[in-house]
Amino acid sequence: QITVSFMGCIPVTIGDNVMQPFEPELDWSRFSLQPAESQVAQLHTIVESVDDKQIARMQTALRCAAQHFVWSSATGSFMKESGRYDAFETILEILRVKLEHPTAKPEDYNKLDDDFRRFMACGAEKLGDDPPSEPIPQKLCSHSLLEGVKPSTCYKCIRGSSLEYGLPGGTICCGKGSMNLAKCHRTWA
Repeated sequence: QITVSFMGCIPVTIGDNVMQPFEPELDWSRFSLQPAESQVAQLHTIVESVDDKQIARMQTALRCAAQHFVWSSATGSFMKESGRYDAFETILEILRVKLEHPTAKPEDYNKLDDDFRRFMACGAEKLGDDPPSEPIPQKLCSHSLLEGVKPSTCYKCIRGSSLEYGLPGGTICCGKGSMNLAKCHRTWA
């Protein structure tokens, strides 16, 4: 589900009682199909019943949701994302709401906290609405040649000495004598 989300494909998860990443705080029904195991024989009908307008709305929600699944503030960008809504920031936001509303059910956080709802919708009023354009004052380091950029100055920091596996990069303070991610600035701050 996570990998297909990065590729822009609507996830189809067949499995009863499967909890997805950041569920129930993130409403997966807005960007995925989750037929029950008993519906496998009707899967073609379920998929074909999704109209073009619904697909467009789900793909808009998916572009936002996919950002919550990656650790781009630590590993760098590959979807041209800023890192503002990445997995690390999502965990912090969930913890903030849990602290402010300790007796609330996680599935109710969107109703209780407007800032949380907008965060989970990447700045939009609700997940599936077009989010506002986000100015990116400093681009994250990129792992992707698909972004059409040459490797940035932090490329060696991301890749380390290996061409296959790299040290956590992204916003890591490469070349400043510090490898403490918590001390690095955020691109959206």
